[in-house]
Amino acid sequence: MTTEHRSVEFLPDYCPRCNPLGHYADSRDRVASLTEPTSVTWRGGKYVVCRYRCDGCGHQWRRADLWDAQSAGFDPKHRKAA
Repeated sequence: MTTEHRSVEFLPDYCPRCNPLGHYADSRDRVASLTEPTSVTWRGGKYVVCRYRCDGCGHQWRRADLWDAQSAGFDPKHRKAA
């Protein structure tokens, strides 16, 4: 039996202050500005809310439109963690 394990390391976003071009920036800027969420909240909708804090500049932001619940490891059909 295989158990699927998900981690927040798969929910990254680019710091909008360090890298305003996002995925259009060159690879060095993308890698330097890639940030993992400090928290992930799911209230039963399609998307999760991820909060981020950039290690480089300290900027904090949240995204509620980037990652769906299933990508974050939740089971939207049963409204629980997978």
